Amino acid sequence: MYRSRLNDDANDKTSSFLSSIQEDIEIIEEDIVGTEAHNIMLFEIGLLTKKELKSILTSLENLKEKYGKIKNNDANVIISKLKIPKKCEDIHEFIESRIIDDIGLSIGGKIHTGRSRNDQVLLCIILKSRNLVNQISAKIIEILDVLCKLSDSNKNSVMTLYTHTQHAQIGTYGHYLLAYFDIFTRDLERLNDLYKRLNLSPLGAAAIAGSSFNINRERTSSLLGFDGIVENSIDAVSSRDVFLEIGSTLAILMSNISRLAEDIILWSSSEFGFLEVSDSYCSTSSIMPQKKNPCTIEMIRGGSGISYGELINMLTIVKGSYTGYNRDFQRIKPALWKSLYNASDSLIILQGVLENIGVNKDIMYSVAKNSFALALDVAEYLVKHYSLSFREAHQILGNVVNNLVSNELKLKDITSDMINKTCKKLLNKNINVTNKEIQSLIDPNNSLNNKMSSGSPSIKEVNRMLKIRRNLLKKYSINLDKRINTIFFINDNLTKIIRSIIE
Repeated sequence: MYRSRLNDDANDKTSSFLSSIQEDIEIIEEDIVGTEAHNIMLFEIGLLTKKELKSILTSLENLKEKYGKIKNNDANVIISKLKIPKKCEDIHEFIESRIIDDIGLSIGGKIHTGRSRNDQVLLCIILKSRNLVNQISAKIIEILDVLCKLSDSNKNSVMTLYTHTQHAQIGTYGHYLLAYFDIFTRDLERLNDLYKRLNLSPLGAAAIAGSSFNINRERTSSLLGFDGIVENSIDAVSSRDVFLEIGSTLAILMSNISRLAEDIILWSSSEFGFLEVSDSYCSTSSIMPQKKNPCTIEMIRGGSGISYGELINMLTIVKGSYTGYNRDFQRIKPALWKSLYNASDSLIILQGVLENIGVNKDIMYSVAKNSFALALDVAEYLVKHYSLSFREAHQILGNVVNNLVSNELKLKDITSDMINKTCKKLLNKNINVTNKEIQSLIDPNNSLNNKMSSGSPSIKEVNRMLKIRRNLLKKYSINLDKRINTIFFINDNLTKIIRSIIE
């Protein structure tokens, strides 16, 4: 349909190479809706009669209804049932040609007035991305709710915290989960922030320099529920940075998901036994009958590689492109869809894993009790109660721990005599720590209760943080609901306008 300038038709190989029909199946509805809004605007500024608009909208609605009845995720099935010709370059050409076939060139040929495929395709990708970003945001909020509940029920679940994969200090599983609440909160806030830049309409920028028709860009923006327009027509069709921002934000999200997944995999191993992954999220071995493998979580962890790869893909495509629209941009779509669906699928599985995970509190407590992770608590006690500098206390405890390890003993075997003698030997200072003091210090529960700094794993601090985060969660939920409901209202309003014209 677009080849009037050219003498020869594209051969099959060229047509197949140029075509984006496979990835365009994702945006059929978006293209129909965008075309409907554009043509309502054309009618309002006098470029279409009401009779012409009625014919156009009726044809578009019939195509939308036919697509809706297919209900299949397989692009090839949709292509077959809609009878999309192999030589169509993209879905936009197919839809326009279908309307022209249906109502004739004299009327159907008007639907593209004042726009280009350049602003048209970008509009469709933005509309689709907007919905998917909202879906991912909703899934993150569901994860945050799960983390809040799990944190509350595990705020007394003592565990060893790690640095360099070595025992570090005593904390709780609830405190750990609250850390991931904050981590995923930042992911959600990044999505919320980019949404402001995503929710702007490029429609009406045409190929690159707008149109001599007095089209109303603000009207189509309003009909489609955007916050405004990408004003400069060059910027509107040239820029792809908002898709790069989506890709980078999802890459960070998947990085955080991957680290949480790695903890679950490690802590559910026989060597740790802290967690028990539900059988419904595990697989087995084809040869080893005893195996219970956390395969879904490993797949989540591997999903970070998909996000990184597709981000690099998009960055590389955009890097060398001349200012203006370039056909290279066509290759961004599959990378973007893959990034969005990969994150969405990973969040769904992660939520199920967390909701059904078992926590072996006794094992975690035993490891904490038998570790050296309370050495810092003893050192800080010496500073507070025996007038030692922290570095002096650090030297004493380091020496005592070294001796315990050499004699195959644990911190629970420490005595006051060891500390007092080491202090005299190293510093030539006399202190009189008692065994009662030492035994109190090496109790994991006392360690938690003694924590005073903000954000620490003490029950008081965890309760305080939980209260704040529950309120924050409500705020995020309300704001996202408003965003989603706005789009729903806009779509419903557009549908009513279309029906009123057709009827």
